[in-house]
Amino acid sequence: MKNNDEHLSKSILETTPRIMRFIREEMRKQAKGKLTIPQFRVLLKLAREPSLSQSEVADWMGIAAPTLTKMIDTLVKRKLVKRIKDAKDLRCTRLSATPAGEKIHQLYKEEVLKKIILKIDQVSTSEKKALTTSLATLAKIFS
Repeated sequence: MKNNDEHLSKSILETTPRIMRFIREEMRKQAKGKLTIPQFRVLLKLAREPSLSQSEVADWMGIAAPTLTKMIDTLVKRKLVKRIKDAKDLRCTRLSATPAGEKIHQLYKEEVLKKIILKIDQVSTSEKKALTTSLATLAKIFS
């Protein structure tokens, strides 16, 4: 059983980056000339979790808060992100995606989902059922 668990663990570790690479490549195609991947990631985060501080977004991205400032400035100028003063702490500024930012995020996401559907269409019904079960199990394990 231990060998099986180790094999499954290695498979997850090797497969996940391939899936993420596919998703990133498709996102790049959608955003080409419009948004950089880091800008898209910021929009993604703010669309899912509005009202984050700049330091929270920077921590999530793994970069320094001052490094994020220029990117946020660009997104604010393009009216995709808005800065909001924190009512409780006036020194803190919160970030949220604007309706336009959320719309772009949703549009890109839908286009990538179409590409994933094309990939899934290539497998049999029984493989789709197995994949559905496996993904549910992974979600449970990593939640």
